[in-house]
Amino acid sequence: MGSLAPALFAFLAGLTVAGLVATLVEIATRVPVAFAEPHLSPRRIVRSVALTAVAGPYMLGNEALDAFHRGTINAVRLATYAMVAATWALALGVLVLSLASSVLDLLA
Repeated sequence: MGSLAPALFAFLAGLTVAGLVATLVEIATRVPVAFAEPHLSPRRIVRSVALTAVAGPYMLGNEALDAFHRGTINAVRLATYAMVAATWALALGVLVLSLASSVLDLLA
C-alpha cells in the first residue's frame, strides 16, 4: 500500500482540481462542461486548451455518459473512456503537485 499511496494521492488531487474547475465553469456558464461551445471556441484557443487541460476528465466523462445514454456507445467503450479520464486525472494531479512543490521551494 505504501508504494500506491503517492499515485492515489496524485489521482485524487487531479480529480479534485478538475472537479473544482469544472464546477466553477458550469456555474459561470450554466451549461455542463463538454467539448463544445461555449467551453471550447476556435476564437479563444488558449482559453479552450487551458480549460480542456484542467477540466478535461469531467468534460470527457460528461460526453461519454451522454453518448452512452443516447445509445451511441456501448459499455465497453464507456469503460475505456472512464479509464482515459482516470489517467488524465492522474496526470493532472502529478502536474498540480509538481507545481505546488515548485512554488513551495521558491517560497522557502
